[in-house]
Order: sequence, then structure tokens, then C-alpha cells
Amino acid sequence: MEIEDIYDIIEENGEFKVFKNNSFVEKFSLLGAAKSFVEKEKNKDKEENKKSIKSKFRKKSELER
Repeated sequence: MEIEDIYDIIEENGEFKVFKNNSFVEKFSLLGAAKSFVEKEKNKDKEENKKSIKSKFRKKSELER
């Protein structure tokens, strides 16, 4: 089962701070930029997860030979 990361955007003193699983990641001056960053990170996480699953499968299949 896949565990999904939690992203939060918090506005503080006119800046937007992005947190991933309650850890600070990046700071932006525009909300749109913060939202765009979060979407890119989510997509990157999905791609990395796919690669991880594929490499694990390949390693297991290599052992079965």
C-alpha cells in the first residue's frame, strides 16, 4: 500500500511556506508559485515511486533466473 505525502501551504507575514510531512521545504512570495511547486513535487514523487517499484521487480526477477 502506498503512503501519500502530506503537503501544507502556510501563509506567514505575506510569504507562503511549503511543508512536506510537517517539514519545511520551500518559501514563496506568491501563492500560485507555491501551489505549482507542490504539484511538481507530487508528480516527481509519483515518478520516483514507479521507478522504485520497477527496479525492485527487476531485481527480484533477476534472482529467479
